[in-house]
Amino acid sequence: MIDPRPALIEFGEELMTRPPRPWERGTEPWDRFAAIWQVQPGRMSSNGVEFHGTRWQGAAIPAVRDAEDLLEGFRREIGWGAVVLTLDQVAGAARVHLFGGDTDPIWEKTVATEPDVAERAFELFGTGMALPDRASANWIPLRADQSELAGLTGKLLVPDPADDDGRPAQLPPGTQYVAIIDDEPTVNLTVRVWAPGVVSSPFVRYDQLACRTPQTIESLLGT
Repeated sequence: MIDPRPALIEFGEELMTRPPRPWERGTEPWDRFAAIWQVQPGRMSSNGVEFHGTRWQGAAIPAVRDAEDLLEGFRREIGWGAVVLTLDQVAGAARVHLFGGDTDPIWEKTVATEPDVAERAFELFGTGMALPDRASANWIPLRADQSELAGLTGKLLVPDPADDDGRPAQLPPGTQYVAIIDDEPTVNLTVRVWAPGVVSSPFVRYDQLACRTPQTIESLLGT
């Protein structure tokens, strides 16, 4: 099996060292960048997030066609899922993060999920990397009939989360926040979640989770 990571890392290192293109001159250079691809049967989608300190904004992936050509070449090796390429100008490092098909929804960017996707990508840069708005956010407990949850960040409301039968969720010790995989609770009133270090995405009862106040286009633009 061919490992796609070395080629993507080389691509990322080239992006970090190449001079700005004419249309990029005069723009604020980013400290860190996350390029995200979702590889699914019949299609490939991409989005990017650039970081300036702890500020973030959505951005186009530089030379995205070249990267997609690379990914097409490795499609059989990657399978279906998500690929996140993190570029760290501060550390001078490029890294590739592969996510299986069941965790693909946590990287789907919409108006509602974009802040959570940006925060999730920022955490990939290393221990202690977190955007500053979690503690002050307004967390609302999930409802049993709630939908459009996939990709949102959930806050655990209990110290020992479990599924509908009371089986422990097997999350890493100290986990406070998770990414929600399912769009809505199952018939067993659970949702699958992901957290760094998780091998198999566990189910957690919906009433053990809370999400932030839903974002709107107006709130994101400050209007």
